[in-house]
Amino acid sequence: MITSIRLQNFRSYDDASFEFTDGVNIIVGPNASGKTNVLEGLAFLCSGKSFRNGIDSVIQNSKPWARIDGVDEHNRQRTIKLDKQNDGIQKKITIDSNDSIRMPVKEALPTVLFEPNHLLLLTTSPENRREF
Repeated sequence: MITSIRLQNFRSYDDASFEFTDGVNIIVGPNASGKTNVLEGLAFLCSGKSFRNGIDSVIQNSKPWARIDGVDEHNRQRTIKLDKQNDGIQKKITIDSNDSIRMPVKEALPTVLFEPNHLLLLTTSPENRREF
């Protein structure tokens, strides 16, 4: 479990921190306030990737980098650095001073994400369900 997260130059956040407790944590806010961006940051820390399409737009437009820092339940530091490069975005994952460009399998945290768009799987054609 991730117990805290800090987002810098990530999507709608210049610099914001959030803490989580055991049990259910509820993220509430008006439309377009960054709730899904927090979930995306958590997904990055758990799996090393976004649940959205690509990572091209995670860094704020005028910034050269974004960073996601988190602490897990074992007090281990997790950091994901995203740097704009000429040919795209370079990703660096650091877990307790061990660097890699992909999330090591043994370090990935299991996650389940259910978002409102997934409801469309129940109400649209069987073809959409099969494609998913």
